Amino acid sequence: FPFEQFGKWAWILGFVYIMAAAFRLARFNLQANMEKKKNFVGLPVPAAAFALAGYLIFCQAVWGETRYENTAVVMMIGFSVLMVSNIEYASSPKLSIHNKGGIIRLLLVVISIGAIIYKPNYAPFPVAMLYVLSGLLNEVFNLLKRAPDVTGKVRAKTKKRNSSKRKKDRNPSDKGVYDGKSLRFPEEKRGRSSGTDD
Repeated sequence: FPFEQFGKWAWILGFVYIMAAAFRLARFNLQANMEKKKNFVGLPVPAAAFALAGYLIFCQAVWGETRYENTAVVMMIGFSVLMVSNIEYASSPKLSIHNKGGIIRLLLVVISIGAIIYKPNYAPFPVAMLYVLSGLLNEVFNLLKRAPDVTGKVRAKTKKRNSSKRKKDRNPSDKGVYDGKSLRFPEEKRGRSSGTDD
């Protein structure tokens, strides 16, 4: 990428991207040794590299040169954040012809492979971005799915707190409260006269 116009910021951007990729690979190796994960945690490094390379190829095919360098900068920053994030990405598509989701994934995979074969200069970038966005969309879907449960728990907790408060207000403690009847004077000790000591 022609990042000469960004000066020293280009070095900082490249360093941040490389450090994010190194962190992503280190976490992948650590998780692979500890437990087996069905999905990738964070954007895989090859997917990020494939998207950036696909963008460069796409620009050369469309304009004959690299344009919109700011878009590439935004992608590098965004990919760096996604690589170190906890957003899950599919490690392998769950293809099936027995359910609707599996059929849709199968069609997307076939169309993507066909597009890359038919238009190798144009298709890689959109296909890679589709994978990048899939993780974000899945994360948003999961958040929306969990939102009713979280809201229900908050409402139940608030309702319980208000109920306890109303119950306490209806049954106040006698301690420190004068109701006109509860005032008592201590009885004098036996054997003690009103004016003399024993």
